[in-house]
Amino acid sequence: MKTLRHLLTVGLVMAGSIAGYAEEAPRPIRQVNTLKSVMLNKISELSLERYNIDEVELQVSYTVNENGQVTVTKVTGASCFVNEYVRMMIEKDEVPVSDALVNQEVTMNIKYARV
Repeated sequence: MKTLRHLLTVGLVMAGSIAGYAEEAPRPIRQVNTLKSVMLNKISELSLERYNIDEVELQVSYTVNENGQVTVTKVTGASCFVNEYVRMMIEKDEVPVSDALVNQEVTMNIKYARV
């Protein structure tokens, strides 16, 4: 009986410590500028040197639904490659947003330049 109690105690302590390490849900984004910053961070890894592109300007419009799924509504720019790269990177992950930003179309003007 004593051994059973010790095993249950150890099990509860382990379960409690594992629950303490559980990942918290990210806080929803409430402002358009913060949402734009998050999106820019997602697409900032593009290296133009690898693709022999000197400079590209594009305009991206997107919406985020209540589940955090991003849908790109429009991408306009001179390079089809960069347009598709930006579309894929923005739509890749979910982004939690507050109710005020759900289904609101956000437009960003982006300029890539080789450094």
